[in-house]
Amino acid sequence: MSELKNEREFPQVEKIDHLKKPQSSVTIVAESFKNICSNTTAHAIPNIARSEIKIVTILWVFLLLGGTGATIYYVYDALTNFFSYPSSVNIDFMQLQLEDFPAVTFCNLNPFDSSSVSVKKYLEQSLEKNGLSSVIKGDESKSAIYQVNTAMKVLRANSMFDSKFNKSLIPKELNFNLESMMISCSFNGQTCTKDDFDNYRTFEYGNCFTFNVKNQKNGNSTVRQTSQTGAGSGLTLELFTGYPGIQDDYMDRRGIYLSVHNNSNKASTKFDGIKLPVGYSSEIGIKRNFYTRIGPPYSECRKNTSYFSEDDPTYYKNTLGVGIYSRKVCFEICLQNEFIIPKCNCSDPSVPITNDDQKLCSTLNETICVEDVRKFFDSKDLTKFCEDQCPRECDKVEYLYDINNSDYPSVYYYNVIKDQPNLKGKFEASGNLSYNLFKQSVLMVNVHYQELSYTFYEEIITYKVSDIIGSVGGQVGLFLGCSVLTFFEPLEFLLEVLFKIVNRSNRKSGTVVKPFNLE
Repeated sequence: MSELKNEREFPQVEKIDHLKKPQSSVTIVAESFKNICSNTTAHAIPNIARSEIKIVTILWVFLLLGGTGATIYYVYDALTNFFSYPSSVNIDFMQLQLEDFPAVTFCNLNPFDSSSVSVKKYLEQSLEKNGLSSVIKGDESKSAIYQVNTAMKVLRANSMFDSKFNKSLIPKELNFNLESMMISCSFNGQTCTKDDFDNYRTFEYGNCFTFNVKNQKNGNSTVRQTSQTGAGSGLTLELFTGYPGIQDDYMDRRGIYLSVHNNSNKASTKFDGIKLPVGYSSEIGIKRNFYTRIGPPYSECRKNTSYFSEDDPTYYKNTLGVGIYSRKVCFEICLQNEFIIPKCNCSDPSVPITNDDQKLCSTLNETICVEDVRKFFDSKDLTKFCEDQCPRECDKVEYLYDINNSDYPSVYYYNVIKDQPNLKGKFEASGNLSYNLFKQSVLMVNVHYQELSYTFYEEIITYKVSDIIGSVGGQVGLFLGCSVLTFFEPLEFLLEVLFKIVNRSNRKSGTVVKPFNLE
């Protein structure tokens, strides 16, 4: 038997695994699921899969449910916070050594120089054709201030209408000009002249004059700079506002309007600026604040308001068409077109004209109609009607004024200046000039930087994408012990099940003959 074993080899037939009965799909899924649960990197699940003690299994199930609930709560809270688009404000204080001096605009509060016979006649005729008397007296039914203000509104509207449609009726000397107003001008101690000013006409004040504006008519696109601060530096003006009792018809006050603004902008005489009285020297220290906001979805502001496209709102485009975009001006244009024109059949001349075919309100009845519409909306929220048409600006510059007044002029200075050559023509109509009359006619103003610095307010994103990822990841890791790689384990499970099912389908029955030695 031993020899036979050594001399012959008999084949041994071995049944290979694939000849076993194939596993069902349910079994494959169950085994793969148990395998991944036992080996997952998420906490609690392997403990549940491995535990053979029922009470321990139940304990881990409750802990898993608690951790899952806490994760859902804190992840939901983090996502809610993120999609509320919170922001905060970052404040920077910037110090400079040399800075552009801003533009300074001033206007006489009195738009009409009534010292001229032709102007006086024009004003009287404008009132008379509207049923108003040029001789105004207060009475019980209508106060003096009401009647004076009504007369001035009609005169302003009528002169604006005539300047557009009946220029031949407008006296050349209707408004105060720069030469008639300016007594002296200096910038950082250097004399300035009328050539340093740009002038334009406004509804409220007639002629206005701007110092240090970009792109002046003379082609100068540069602006003056300064390294000086404090009173006495910057722009100093001595101004004549008109002789009392002769050049102040239909006015209830005397002085100037003044605005400090960007060199590339016109002053918004209707909304910004301050008023300065005669008889005082006003020291105006200015500070600047820059504001920049985040655009959508953090706010509804518009980042670039220097251009428009065809799809932009009509009144937004109209506002840019008349100058630099301002939301306040846009609201005025919206109010004009949506309510004033339909109600009064004419347009308020104090609002920028966006259509040359618009008829200006110029009569008393039309002026009253405009006032009635405005009074109605004084107690209304105009944003409900114009919000979509007039976006907020994301970027804005604000000038802050610190005003100090002192009595001007002193008696001594009056005695020095009264014989100055350029003053004689201004007071010719007065006859005998006195200190009190001079004081009621003039003022001095000095506009200067308080500091060569500005404050920059920048809105910044509080909750960034990286923050939400870190927050969600932290909560999931804290309560469930999961990492990013944990979330790829279900993919591993699916691939394992798919591989086993495909392998089962392709498997064929067979035997493997393996030689063995008989013993």
